[in-house]
Amino acid sequence: MNEEKIPLAIHSGTFNLLGVDLKCHVLDDGKTIIEAESMGKFFDAMAGNAEKMDNEELTRFVAFLKGVRT
Repeated sequence: MNEEKIPLAIHSGTFNLLGVDLKCHVLDDGKTIIEAESMGKFFDAMAGNAEKMDNEELTRFVAFLKGVRT
């Protein structure tokens, strides 16, 4: 029987961009994920407000997406 292992979150945290807490997780298989509800709220906040984004927090978020551990 071929059972697929469901990845588990080994680290969780948040990034606050445009007043939205983006809930993020690192899985035990190395993948990074963002909770869908957080992304929906973030996209709503981005509409017309991208210029107000905190550059330092954005840089940390991009590093997370690229898999760079700080």
